[in-house]
Amino acid sequence: MDSGQPSHSRKTDERAHQRQPRACRRTFLIGATVGSLALAGCFGGDSPPDGSDDADEEVDVDEGPRIELNGITLASAFPIRLVDVETEEVLGDLHYHGEDFTHWHGVPVTIPANSSRTIDVLLTDDTGDRVAVGETDISVDLPVAADSPRGVVAIEIDGDRVTFTAESRATTELVLQLLNDGDIQYETPDIPVVVE
Repeated sequence: MDSGQPSHSRKTDERAHQRQPRACRRTFLIGATVGSLALAGCFGGDSPPDGSDDADEEVDVDEGPRIELNGITLASAFPIRLVDVETEEVLGDLHYHGEDFTHWHGVPVTIPANSSRTIDVLLTDDTGDRVAVGETDISVDLPVAADSPRGVVAIEIDGDRVTFTAESRATTELVLQLLNDGDIQYETPDIPVVVE
C-alpha cells in the first residue's frame, strides 16, 4: 500500500486534480472575455448608422467609399493614417465598415498641456503608395467640428504635416477634410483631440 508518497501528499494531489477542470474553465472564460473586449474595439461602441443590430449580417471592411482626389483613388481600407512625427507611432487609422459606416481606430490624439505635437497625415492610394499632399492640388484642413469647443488647440498645417499646440485643458473634435484645388472632396468622422 505504500506508494512512496505520504498520504497527505496523495490527498493534496487529488484535490489539485479535482480543481483542474475549474481552473481550465476559468482560463477559458478569461480568454473569451479578453477576446470579446478586443473585438469590441472594432465592432462595438458606435453602431452603424442604419441602426441594424443583426449579428448575422456581415460587413466587408475592405469596401469603403471610393475617395477620388485629382484623379487618384484612395485605398478602400485604411486610406488615411495619423502618425506622430517624432516617435513614428500611428495615432489613428481611418477604418471602413462598408459604404455607410466609417470610424477611427487609435484616437483620441492627446497633447500634453503647455506643449505641441506634430503629426503627418498619410494618404494611401489603391496601389498602396503614399499620396503627395501640399505639392499638388491635394491638401488637408482640420476645422473644429460643429458644436465642439474652440480654443483647445491651435493648428498649423504645412502640406501633410500638422502641428497641434495646446491652448486649454479640454477635449474637442476636429474634422479632417481632404481638398482638391480648395474644394472639399471628403470629410472624415470627427477626430477627438484631448489636451491633458
